[in-house]
Amino acid sequence: AFFLFNTASIPDTDNITSATFSANTNDTGGSTGGTLYGALIQTSPASDTALAVGDFDALTVNSPTEGATRINPNASTGYKDWTLNATGLSWIIKNGITKLGLRVDYDVDNTTPTSIGRRYWGMSAADTTGTANDPKLVVEHAAAASTETTPSHPEQDRETATRRYRDW
Repeated sequence: AFFLFNTASIPDTDNITSATFSANTNDTGGSTGGTLYGALIQTSPASDTALAVGDFDALTVNSPTEGATRINPNASTGYKDWTLNATGLSWIIKNGITKLGLRVDYDVDNTTPTSIGRRYWGMSAADTTGTANDPKLVVEHAAAASTETTPSHPEQDRETATRRYRDW
């Protein structure tokens, strides 16, 4: 699954401190075949507005880098949250489009399910009617700390990493 988010409103100078990707699981189930886990990955579709067959072919098939701890979306329906790790945070594009994806653990690990059966989980996509169940990316960010300081003693030289002040 591909998930693209417009993160252009995050200033280039801000520090990203945390982020959570959430997808609404609307259907789970199946018979034998083990538990499925969702792995958060980075994607790179050629377009920011449409997918093409080549985009699926471009996914790293085995052992892609993961941007969060895997979770079990089969546990229940409703939103599932992936808290991005340092790698996942580095995928957030300030002033641009952040491109994420989900794959099941069997694909990521290139392993055969433990038994023949069918397991599945369905998610609401952004093109589902309404917005109440859309995938979402919540990014916490803050302006970078300033290196400027205000001197506390008159007529004293003060230096910071970027500027020299003279108090009068």
